[in-house]
Amino acid sequence: LHPHQQSHTECGNPSARFRLALDSRPRSKTCASAWSSREKEALTVRQSKGSTHHGGRSVEGATLERRGTRSPWRSDFLKQQHKLFDKHLPIVRDHIGAFVAEGDKGMESFAWFMRMMVGGATCTDKVVDANTVLEAAGGQGRASALCPTYTYNNSNLKVIVTRPKGAPKGGKLPALVWAHGGGIATTAKNWDWCGKAWAKALGAVVLNVDFRHGGLAEAPAGAMDLVAVVKWVHVNADELGVLPERVSVAGQSGGGFEASVACLELAARGEAGLVRAAFMDVPLMWPTEMLGPYDGMSEWRRFEHEVVCKQIYMCYAGPDWEARWGEGEKAPWLNILAAPDDLMAKSPKQVVLSVEFDICRWQVDAYAAKLQRCGALADFVLLPGASHMDANPFDKNFLKVW
Repeated sequence: LHPHQQSHTECGNPSARFRLALDSRPRSKTCASAWSSREKEALTVRQSKGSTHHGGRSVEGATLERRGTRSPWRSDFLKQQHKLFDKHLPIVRDHIGAFVAEGDKGMESFAWFMRMMVGGATCTDKVVDANTVLEAAGGQGRASALCPTYTYNNSNLKVIVTRPKGAPKGGKLPALVWAHGGGIATTAKNWDWCGKAWAKALGAVVLNVDFRHGGLAEAPAGAMDLVAVVKWVHVNADELGVLPERVSVAGQSGGGFEASVACLELAARGEAGLVRAAFMDVPLMWPTEMLGPYDGMSEWRRFEHEVVCKQIYMCYAGPDWEARWGEGEKAPWLNILAAPDDLMAKSPKQVVLSVEFDICRWQVDAYAAKLQRCGALADFVLLPGASHMDANPFDKNFLKVW
């Protein structure tokens, strides 16, 4: 594990549980190799206080360390990630249209295959006039509470409503407003199979939102799309067959960025109570050291900050991305780690998933620590040996955690 990680006992709220999920199996060949080498690499949990458990249970008050940071599988992983990102990211902002088209095209055949594999749920396409939803709700209306200069405008918001088969007719289920992964290059239509898997696994109605990510619109458009759907679900709870008191939000990767900002927007509106809980699966976030200084950073960490995160941030922030980063107070609707603690404390309770070899590993861990300090962290789960988006609804061990 990264030596930068602070002791969990320093984070503030001792009631939060930190869990080290050792019994999930990562997907990729490199991660599988890392998994089999884990015992050889001497993963140690140095207990600072409290009790330590393994097998997906809690690790409370422990400092996590790894010996052997020069291991061969670590080097192989870094090389693979360089090959993956070097080809595309330096030109993302200047060619965003082509990048999005390529991303969706690449997902189409995979999504078609996955639809053949996943059953147990039915999908219904809905189109929501989100402008009307927000205006009818009163209060803040279409204005963003986090970004006063932004006025929401989306009268054609697509939502894929997925309901598990076999649910009692006329019965009501929990609802999950879900923001898919895919960063800046995919749309909800190619993630319908994953929404079906979640609906079946969780026994919940999953609302797969076709939010506007950084490849389609500047922030906070995507987060406001999620806020509108949360309100729409509450208004139409009977028609959708959901329990209004059990509406949650979830986001994965790029969708996790939107979900985290949506929770903060609801808190700023005084409407955090609309969401029972929030689940952040390796959420995309920007490190405070994104533009340096890079002194003392490993080659891998500097590459993630200086190239990967920076290029994606430029898409979300728009042409004025440098000014929006700035030297002064950063905007929380772009930089969630800069959100005021008193506002973060009002957000819905959150479960945060981090994985060892994630492009956002450093900032996700910092986000979990911030939530805990503010009393808004329900749980923190770390998957050793895993990479970005390795956790999925097809892994029984992971579902136990979820």
